Amino acid sequence: MARTIPEVSVVIPAYNAADFIREQLDALLSGTFLPGEIVVSDNGSTDTTASLVQSYGDSVVPVRVVDSSSRQGVSYARNKGAEKANGKKLLICDADDVVDSRWVEQMSLHLDSCDLVGSGYQHLVRQANGDYTLGHLFVNQPEVFDGRRYLLGATIGFRRDVFESLHGFDMSYRGGHDEVDFCLRASAHGYTQGWIPEPLILYRQRPSHKGLAQQSRNYGRTWIQLAQNFSPVYDHHIPSLKLMIRKVVPQVPGMLLKKQMSWEELRGFYWNVGRLEGVIKYRVFRRTPQRNLHSSVPDSPR
Repeated sequence: MARTIPEVSVVIPAYNAADFIREQLDALLSGTFLPGEIVVSDNGSTDTTASLVQSYGDSVVPVRVVDSSSRQGVSYARNKGAEKANGKKLLICDADDVVDSRWVEQMSLHLDSCDLVGSGYQHLVRQANGDYTLGHLFVNQPEVFDGRRYLLGATIGFRRDVFESLHGFDMSYRGGHDEVDFCLRASAHGYTQGWIPEPLILYRQRPSHKGLAQQSRNYGRTWIQLAQNFSPVYDHHIPSLKLMIRKVVPQVPGMLLKKQMSWEELRGFYWNVGRLEGVIKYRVFRRTPQRNLHSSVPDSPR
């Protein structure tokens, strides 16, 4: 039987994840090392996510549900789950992904020598027949702006004291870059990032072109928000309104007429649509959302 690491809590934000979360839970419970507990932060699911998780009970390690339905958003679900978890080391993964058998072990081990840690990942791509196949492999730590490194929200770990000193993830981000913001603030506080250059997560890709388009648009918009939140440090990365109009408007007729578009075309076009939206909202009209950080003091006992 695998050994348990009592000081480690795995936190899984979840929203209507009944179709996938069993695969993630089974992967965590069959790893080389088990966490002290698994906390699923249910962000207001209307399907059977909560009852499915509760069916696991304490059979191997405690698997429990935390109610995070009072506010929508993955950042709030992560914050609430981390707040209610018991571990000194907090590992976060997504409900629809699949961890490697060594994920808990390796992430926990690296947190003995750094303050935050992440790992490489591999895309899990849905085919037309509904089956999933392995896609692109990512083993290099991602960067933003002037080579600033960050960790992916789907495979990130940190010590509890780091989470509390940073007041968690900024909940004003809607659709992406909250984990980048978290890591940039961590670096500004002098915390060190570790990186495991192995694909320890199978990262499930958006199953539809519509989902990919919306995700890319959100990423583009929140990328502008990210730069604005660290203004004036990264102001030179924010494009002008004129430039973004030149990038988006001429492509609109072609995008509307095309019957078949590659994922790369969709991603690139809607990334620019999102950046244009961000420039208008946050730069021109100066309506950047105010920071919304989590209290480091729990509102009730864990």
